[in-house]
Amino acid sequence: MKELKSRHGLKKLILVLSLFLLILTVFVEGADAADNSYRLAMAQPSALNVVGAENEVQGFSQYGNDLYIGYYSANSNPNKDISSLYQWDGNVETPYYTFGYGADFNGIGALQEFGGNLFAGNQTGYGGANSGCVYEHNPNSPVTNFIQMTSVGQGTAATNSSITIPSDSINNAIYGSTSYSVEYYGRIDDLGMNSAGVIIRDINAANTSGFQLRLNTGNTIEASIIQGGTNKATITNNKFNLGNFHDIIFSWTLGNYPIIYIDGIAASLASSTYVTTPSNDDGNTVYLGNSATLNNSFGGTFNRLRIWRNYAISPSDALTLATGSTISTLPTGQYLFTEGSGTTTADSSGNGNNGSIASPAFWNNSTFTTSYCSGNDRFIYSFAEFKGNLYAGAGYSASRVYSYNGTTW
Repeated sequence: MKELKSRHGLKKLILVLSLFLLILTVFVEGADAADNSYRLAMAQPSALNVVGAENEVQGFSQYGNDLYIGYYSANSNPNKDISSLYQWDGNVETPYYTFGYGADFNGIGALQEFGGNLFAGNQTGYGGANSGCVYEHNPNSPVTNFIQMTSVGQGTAATNSSITIPSDSINNAIYGSTSYSVEYYGRIDDLGMNSAGVIIRDINAANTSGFQLRLNTGNTIEASIIQGGTNKATITNNKFNLGNFHDIIFSWTLGNYPIIYIDGIAASLASSTYVTTPSNDDGNTVYLGNSATLNNSFGGTFNRLRIWRNYAISPSDALTLATGSTISTLPTGQYLFTEGSGTTTADSSGNGNNGSIASPAFWNNSTFTTSYCSGNDRFIYSFAEFKGNLYAGAGYSASRVYSYNGTTW
């Protein structure tokens, strides 16, 4: 009897120990899973979210020692959608390249390193000119630095790009001058809020006197000289193409019609002459790419900006500048955006009046070229390397696969 009781007690002990070991195992596995989840969460790069809450991560690829992330930055207005690329070094995520704005740029859906180059597949919502495009980055290609502006999130000061210059940097700009010229070179992708993105603005705090060069509806440029709260000379009937690089010049001499040149060609004259220069400068800051209220930015780039006080650009000057060359008359302010990093862009005119760059404007320090555009597909969904070739999965109404051997698609 005692032996039976002893055996029964031993069984109970074994059962209790088995249950304990089972509970311990579940606890350890659960803790390990939680720990793995924690580590995974810690490994996720934090989205900079510079273009609103609707961002989507669409593609990843390791390239060199860093991770590259393709984004679709959505906006309620499809003309302000963005395809952009970010770089993550394991600690910090930074903007790397913006491919374009608008209906043709609905995100970078695929990324792949192949042959030492990085390939990016663009998504487009409307089957436009950039349908089914693959872009290629060669690390050995010459890099052209420039400032990338963003206009998405209009009306919220924290989400609008700007570059500011002390007004004295151009001797109070147009105030009291007898002639005045501005040259802007860059790519305009989006007209900005209310189609009124600012290229350069130097207007006093009361908004009654100064000068402004801005974008306008119908892909036009508006230049205004303001005195007494009235636009004394406004130019509006000129055209440029979104998504392209343009050289845009405003030129004015006291008593003559102001004129705008686009890519070296006289685009239009003002409707009236302006015989009195603005005179009540209050030392207001000069804004590039925005206004003082930070609700007039545009989507595009600043590759070059020059200002001439008391000099009017001539037709021959405009043709020379459009080629990227310089003219003999030195500018009063010159910003070439070659730094590539930091929050300052130097005035290389010799006057040393530097500009300050405000986020989310950022340096675009990479070079991507168009490797292939099918013209038939809205989406590049995926890449794969197989037997020495790169394959791109594409489609919209039909599925297609394109191959690249390193030379031709």
